[in-house]
Parts: sequence; C-alpha cells; structure tokens
Amino acid sequence: MASIRRLQLLVTLAFTQCCLVISTDEVKPVTHYDRQINSYMNPGLKSNETDAILMYIEAVGDMDVMHYIWDFTRGTPTVLFAITDINVTLDVTWSEDKPSGFIFSETPKYNFGFQFTKIWEFNDVNDTAMFNPDINPFVEFDCSNIKWKRSSVIQEKGEVTLVVVTHFIGEGNDKRAGDVSVKLDMFPYISHALDLPHLIHTANSSLIDIVLENITLSRTFNKSRFAVELIMTSADKLKGDFAVKVQKSLDDEHTPGVFEIVEIVTPETYNSGNGGYLQYRPVIYNEPSRDVECSDGLHMSNLENAIVDEKSIVHVFFANVAENFNVLSKTVRMTFGTQEDGFYKKTNFTAWSFAVGYGKPPVDNFSAFLIILLGIGLGVPALLCALGGICIYFKKDRTDNEPRRLVEE
Repeated sequence: MASIRRLQLLVTLAFTQCCLVISTDEVKPVTHYDRQINSYMNPGLKSNETDAILMYIEAVGDMDVMHYIWDFTRGTPTVLFAITDINVTLDVTWSEDKPSGFIFSETPKYNFGFQFTKIWEFNDVNDTAMFNPDINPFVEFDCSNIKWKRSSVIQEKGEVTLVVVTHFIGEGNDKRAGDVSVKLDMFPYISHALDLPHLIHTANSSLIDIVLENITLSRTFNKSRFAVELIMTSADKLKGDFAVKVQKSLDDEHTPGVFEIVEIVTPETYNSGNGGYLQYRPVIYNEPSRDVECSDGLHMSNLENAIVDEKSIVHVFFANVAENFNVLSKTVRMTFGTQEDGFYKKTNFTAWSFAVGYGKPPVDNFSAFLIILLGIGLGVPALLCALGGICIYFKKDRTDNEPRRLVEE
C-alpha cells in the first residue's frame, strides 16, 4: 500500500511539474522575430514642429517587405499596407503637413487599406442594438474633422505602438466633450495581445483598439448607443467580392465565453490566402478593466459598396499603386452593445479591438498548457481509478490467503 501511495504522489507531482514548465515557457520573452522592423514618424516631412501623425513601418521578411502606414493627418484613422519584393523602398511626399504621394521604387504586389470614417450616436428606442439610419434618430460625427494628439509612442525592434486621443468630437452645436482614443500595435512575431479579448497578432498584421469614454450624450436621446463606420479597400487582381466568415471553436481559453471569430476577407484571401483581412471576436468591454464580467456584444451590418473619398489618404495611396484606380471598396457598420445591457449611459465606456492584416487569418489552437490541463483532468482520474482497482485486488488477495483458525463446534 505504501508503494502505491508513493506512485500516486509521483504521478501527481509529475503532472504538476509539467504544468509549471509549460506555463513558464509560454511567458518567456520572444527571441525570434518573423520580420525585422524599422519605424519612422512623419518620414520626409521637413518640419518637426507639426501636429501631423503618420507612422511608417518597414517590416522586412525573408521573401518580401511589408510597408505599413498608420495615418491621422486628415482626421480619419487609417491603416494602409503594401507587399513588395525585398529592397523595395517607399518615399512619402508632403504638401505642407499632409501626405501628397506614396512613391515605391517598384510596384507593390498587393495593397490594402482600412479606415474609420464615422461615429454615430443613435437613439435605440426599441432596444434592438442594431443601428439602422433609416429608422433610428442619430447624430453623425465625421472622423475627418477630428483633431488627434499623440498620447504614447513606442518604436522598438520588437514592438511599434501608437496611441492617439481626442477630447472632443463633432463641430459647432454638435461638439461633444469626451475621450476617443485609438491604439495601434505591430509585433514582428505571432502571439496574443495582452488585453482581452487577447486577439492573435502576427508579423503580417496590426492590432487596432478604439475606446469611447465619457462622451457627452444628446439631450434628446434617452437610449443612446454608438456605432462606427469602417471602409475597407483593396486592389485585388481576382474578381469577386469581400466575404464574411465566422469561425466557431470549442476553445475560449484566451477570450472566456466567446466561441466565435469573425473575419472579413478580400477575394484574394478567400481564394488563395494572399490578400487582406479584418478579424475580430464579437465582444466589447464596458469598463476599463476589461474583465469578463464587463463584456458585452456588438452587431455587424451587411457589407455595402463604398466610394473612396478623393480627399482621403486612401485615395492618395491607391492612386499611386493601383492602375487606373481599379479598387474594390466596401463599408460596414459596427453597433456596440446588446439588448437590455443598460445602453451606453450605464458605464459611459466602450472598448473594441480587432486586427487588420495580410495572408490567411490566424487561427486559435489549444495551447500546450491547456492540453496538459486536459490531460490532468482526464488522465489522472483514470489513473487513480486503475490504482484503486489494483489496491482492492491486492487487499482482497491478501485477505483470501491469510491463515484461518479452525473452530470446533
């Protein structure tokens, strides 16, 4: 019996040690980068005394170069990227404090653009949590009118981060106090974001996070919600349309309670895995802590055709890289919140995260740590049952073989 107890103890200790090794290994600092990155703030702009915000990231891989542009110079938050051969360079030309051209030394292989164009406050009278401009009274804020300020900048070999903020949205009589912030991250390796919903990032993607905090609400609305408009633009060579894919999974390890990943992909991505995509989990957070308890949902509208504004940075970019401006552009609305959640006024805070990238969207898999835990959950009980059976067998066998005293009646 003592030997069996020791065996049980050894098994338990072995599994515990494996868990500690795996969990420790997962938080080790990254030592290998899939791309070598160099970042530049406002490259080519001669004046340093400017409020212009344009981050250029050159991400060099083994086979190609990914050129990122994060732009706020024309108000509208914009992410652009181009894929080129090795040693291809990009020059940004300026007209005063706004980019006027993006000149590549060779024509890019692929181009993709994304932008936040509008923010809506609407009165959700029927508590549907779906913004419909034909039904809901609303106030529209054009992002091109927003004046952004840099809040935080990190430019390192293993991370590039840019945080911008504005304390007002709207103009004239519709000018509102409140903080809107946008955070962009680029990491040259694959991992998960630190904050919930812990989205996957790769060397081919940018993480984007938008926060609406303490926005002054319309006096005429008593059930205010917010929605945003996104426009995606690509220069896909393949004919077709953007597609929406919903990936379902049994794994909610990284985003507890959320078992879906939504992807909006271009025709190139859908057919060959060599195009652009937008990826997100259908969850927002109503508190800065971003705990599971303060999570909420969001609703995505159908994709609709969009026209690229000639004054936008997207138009400037694609005019240089797309022949005859042959582009595919789609718009979509994201409505924050779900039915019976108390509306925006309950917490005065909304945060949403998503990723924009190139190639096949990354897929969440069970981590080694979770596999070990599953092994413990399934394997240890089975092993203990087997050991219990052995104990019972030996105990019964010893009882059967004990000498018996004969008693005369």
